Amino acid sequence: MCFHERLSELLSRRGIKPYRLSKEIGVSEGLISNWRSGERRPAMNNIIKLARYFEVSADYLLGIDFPVDTLKARILQSLSGLSDDALVKVFEYIRRLEAQENQKQ
Repeated sequence: MCFHERLSELLSRRGIKPYRLSKEIGVSEGLISNWRSGERRPAMNNIIKLARYFEVSADYLLGIDFPVDTLKARILQSLSGLSDDALVKVFEYIRRLEAQENQKQ
C-alpha cells in the first residue's frame, strides 16, 4: 500500500476530516489533498508530524511496516512499567479476549 492510500485509510478509519488534520499538524488542506491523491509526497518533517498525530510509525505511513507491529511494540513497552498485580489483570483480560475470539470461529 502506498503513502497516499495509507493516509486516506487512516483518515477514513478514524473519521478525521482533512480540514481537521490540516489544522492539527499545521499544513494547508490543499497540501493534504495533494498527498491523498498521490500528486505530492510529504517532506520528512510532515511525515513525522503525521506519524505522531496518528500514533503510527513513519515506516507504516510509507508502506514499509504494518500497524500491528507498532501496536505490539507499544503494548510491550507499556507492560514493562506495570506492577505484578496489573500484569495478572492484563493476562486475565487477554485470556477472556482469546476465549471470545475462539467462540466467533
